[in-house]
Amino acid sequence: MVEFSVKLAWEELRPRGDEVLWYSTVWFAHCIPRHAFHLWLVMRRSLKTQDKVKPWDVAPNTDLSILRCVLCGLHMDSHEHPFFECTFSAKVWCLVRNYAEMNMVRPILDEILLWFQPMASRRTFKAVVGKLIFAASTYILAIT
Repeated sequence: MVEFSVKLAWEELRPRGDEVLWYSTVWFAHCIPRHAFHLWLVMRRSLKTQDKVKPWDVAPNTDLSILRCVLCGLHMDSHEHPFFECTFSAKVWCLVRNYAEMNMVRPILDEILLWFQPMASRRTFKAVVGKLIFAASTYILAIT
């Protein structure tokens, strides 16, 4: 017999998913909650972008060819496009990444995550500032 505790009961009852590699990049002690939540949605690919909204209940006479990225106006908005494939957001990333000493990191979400992975759980100035800049830039690009 094992002594009962609410903590042990909770751990047994709640479903646990696999731990993701980007967890420490998104959630850390100094994160801005609004930015972290938005970055969590980005990582889970759960944003309501035009490519996801397109198949929803649309009237037959609706012209879906006019759906374009609000930042560049060139391509249809997809999940990867605004972070950071869009020409406008790529320029923003090229300016912002210098502040986080990420000069060699291209504006591709997976490459940015790979750069953060070795230091994601560290509390160094470089790691914290880099994660703050990354989360803030994804948030600002999404709300513009």
